[in-house]
Amino acid sequence: MIAPYGSDEVPLGLGRALMTFAHLEMMLEYYVSMILFRSSSHEDEGHILGNHMSYSGKVNAFATLYRYRFPEEQPWEALNEVEARLRDAGRERNRLVHDEWSAAYEPGHATRMSVRRRGNPFGEGWLESVSLEELEGTFQRADTALSDFMGKRSMQIRDVPRAE
Repeated sequence: MIAPYGSDEVPLGLGRALMTFAHLEMMLEYYVSMILFRSSSHEDEGHILGNHMSYSGKVNAFATLYRYRFPEEQPWEALNEVEARLRDAGRERNRLVHDEWSAAYEPGHATRMSVRRRGNPFGEGWLESVSLEELEGTFQRADTALSDFMGKRSMQIRDVPRAE
């Protein structure tokens, strides 16, 4: 079989992007457990819970638990920004996994082919040149936003008394 991507540049770039997303998802599970249990010592429980949740469910749990624990931070502008980056990363991850990829004429890029059938029995397709660096950057920016947001709050989370 002839590889549709020519050189190793495309599969390596897509692999790096997927690995970056996997790290983001793991950190999201960690922070859900940290908010839920008010401790980093329950990381295993967080990963067990996360193992049974979709990525979108993890984002929802993170944002909802945070809002529940810290209602005084309203209107949650910083949280809303992090949540938006997390959701963008989730959409991009779905395209990464479900679209067809091949080489592009431009170095550092891949061609993404998408076919959607919603509302159209024949489907609708398009081709798009995607920067591999930008793709990985989408996940990296979400990971950095999440880590920065939670890094500033980790001690605060541990000090919050449990609601009785």
